[in-house]
Amino acid sequence: MGNAGAVRMVESLVARFPEYTGAFEAHVFNEGGVLPHLFFGEVEEAVLEAFVVDDPEGLDWRGVLGFLDEQWRGGLPDVRGVVSASFLWGLPHPGRRGYGIVDQLPAALAQEYRRIRPGG
Repeated sequence: MGNAGAVRMVESLVARFPEYTGAFEAHVFNEGGVLPHLFFGEVEEAVLEAFVVDDPEGLDWRGVLGFLDEQWRGGLPDVRGVVSASFLWGLPHPGRRGYGIVDQLPAALAQEYRRIRPGG
């Protein structure tokens, strides 16, 4: 299966960050399974909101970025595809709310971000 690694990544993300459990369960119910690229819209939205609000009791957005960086470094093409196309590509552009998160990207994600969006 071409996206088995990406499905495992989503399942691991939800296990590590239980704040995503409700969204994940609704996603699986509505889509009849895990569609990693689609689910990552939820991931990105929650990370950006947590970054902007920066509530110590909220989602650990730094932890999510670290998790994604680890997954990226794992090198699976389907995982990299989801992280690149459905997370990094959708980050805010310069001057938009939450753009500062790009300065917080761990090394591997920052490198990919600069590759796919050299102008920010």
